[in-house]
Amino acid sequence: MPGGDGQVRRPRLPDAGWLPDPSRLDMERWWDGRRWTDRTRGREVRTRWGLSDEAALVDLERDVGGAVGGLTPVVPEPSPEVREGWLQGWRGGFALLGVLVLCMLVYASAISGRLGSVSSWGLQAPAGPAVEYPVFAVDSLSLYLARSLMVQQQEIDLSWLSRAGADEEQVVADAMLAVVIQNPYVFADGTDWTLTAGGDSLVPTYLYDADEAEQRRRELQAEATDIVQSDAVAQATGQVALAQAVHDAIIARVTLDDGSLAVSDGTTGTAQVAAFTQAQQAYGALVQGRASSLGYAQAFQVLADAVGLTTVVVTGSAYDGGSLTTHAWNKVQMSGVWMTVDVAWDDGGAEGALDDWFLVSDGDSRLDDRAPDSSWMLDERLMAYGA
Repeated sequence: MPGGDGQVRRPRLPDAGWLPDPSRLDMERWWDGRRWTDRTRGREVRTRWGLSDEAALVDLERDVGGAVGGLTPVVPEPSPEVREGWLQGWRGGFALLGVLVLCMLVYASAISGRLGSVSSWGLQAPAGPAVEYPVFAVDSLSLYLARSLMVQQQEIDLSWLSRAGADEEQVVADAMLAVVIQNPYVFADGTDWTLTAGGDSLVPTYLYDADEAEQRRRELQAEATDIVQSDAVAQATGQVALAQAVHDAIIARVTLDDGSLAVSDGTTGTAQVAAFTQAQQAYGALVQGRASSLGYAQAFQVLADAVGLTTVVVTGSAYDGGSLTTHAWNKVQMSGVWMTVDVAWDDGGAEGALDDWFLVSDGDSRLDDRAPDSSWMLDERLMAYGA
């Protein structure tokens, strides 16, 4: 985003090291000098696990005795003495079993980013209710929660999860944030929810009553359909052209709601808070025509999906005119490669649509001013998007 003199400012980001995790006060996360990695440690325990950089890979490969890239732990080759012991009887068998169990624990810990909890990748959730709108999910738990939230169930059954022996509150917290950020047709608070006694049910907090939420979903879908059927989008061919058409269509319809951004920094009334909430939605962008960066990103999610592109919403922080602010953008898959699209920062106002932040490759210096957080995606899936 240009500064006051029209120049893009790139203040120096913090040096690499352990910093407070932006999503968990009790944890630290490794900052590699450019962005957050998946490596975390407790502020007291200070044990690190992660696969996000070469040093961590080397450490883990040494621990399990083989490469981790294929996500299959390898048992170290035993010494001749140990090999002979295995062949002689039960003692060797138990030793082998212990090594295998240890390797499995190391593997699971590296993927989940922490010890002592079962992440959602190992769980199989029910299908959930049928819905009429697109759902964005990366596993069965996310799909189940998104569908249940979309029909605004007052209590969502989690008895199957509590029986699975998972760290239920942590698993649900991780999934709820990601589901609400990734699903523009869900109108729920990703952080304001409770578990009933025993953890058998999740009680969400919805932003609107069921009738109003359904009306907003219908209006959003209708607006998205109109845009996708417009000549500019319908006549685009190929992934790049479709992404460009969607990108430009959003900018033509939406105004960056700078007023809503100020709400997060001060005390305001009910109307201002409602406007701030709406500006963070695809509904605010496409139906009302005003949005913050998250609204732009959700709008891109809706339209890109409608034309067959694979996208995710990314949240984090970025330098804007010399100040570090919360921000949101997208990653879109182009021929199997994830690339950054920042529609909000490509909105040139009177200048129209810019392309400064359209299809930016990972490693591009333009991305040095921003850092993704861990709220937008399940923790064990973050590495898959190169963010």
